[in-house]
Amino acid sequence: LSIASHELRTPLTPLHLKLELLAREIGDRVAPEHQERLHAHVQGMRRQVRRMGELINGMLDLSRIDSGLLPLEANQFSLAEVVREVVARHQEEAVRAGCEVSLELGSEGVGRWDRIRVEQVITNLLTNALKYGAGHPVLLRLTEDDEQVTLEVVDEGIGIEADQVPRLFQRFARAVSERNYGGLGLGLYITRRIVENHGGTVRVTSEPGRGSTFRISLPKGFLPEGRS
Repeated sequence: LSIASHELRTPLTPLHLKLELLAREIGDRVAPEHQERLHAHVQGMRRQVRRMGELINGMLDLSRIDSGLLPLEANQFSLAEVVREVVARHQEEAVRAGCEVSLELGSEGVGRWDRIRVEQVITNLLTNALKYGAGHPVLLRLTEDDEQVTLEVVDEGIGIEADQVPRLFQRFARAVSERNYGGLGLGLYITRRIVENHGGTVRVTSEPGRGSTFRISLPKGFLPEGRS
């Protein structure tokens, strides 16, 4: 998986650069009346390239996790700040999904975690909420106490059948049709492993047809300073 992921990722960088060049060429050389249609095509290709990158990174993370080679770089930062950044980055995706994303950040939630990996967890949960809660509002709620910070991602989408919940965080697990929703079924498994490596927990409560609430709790000072 590790070798395949690296090989598959190699052509994505030049492809991404070519798409950026194509977008500039359209702006410089194409008649204005045709630019909007062509830019829409380029945006569609960008999304597919990004999606392919996410799938490949998922396979690479799986190989690292299973081999125990997923290092964590501990830094002190605000979880609320990362939540705002992730939501802003996915604003276009939220509009396409017809989801109004709202935030209830009761505090800044400062702790010592691996920022990149925690950002990955929030991204996984938000993109899942947009995918399975399309057309409905999505809420991200942050709370904390003296020892830990808790983030809830709430959607009002299709929900999860009770018999599927226990296997939801396993590798390649799928609670819905692959044909309708796609993906490898790795996102929640990787999310669970990252959270557990931080000494935290991840839980889900759901009701079919009423939506789901994913809840992660991270202890504020579990990771030592520096590399773990």
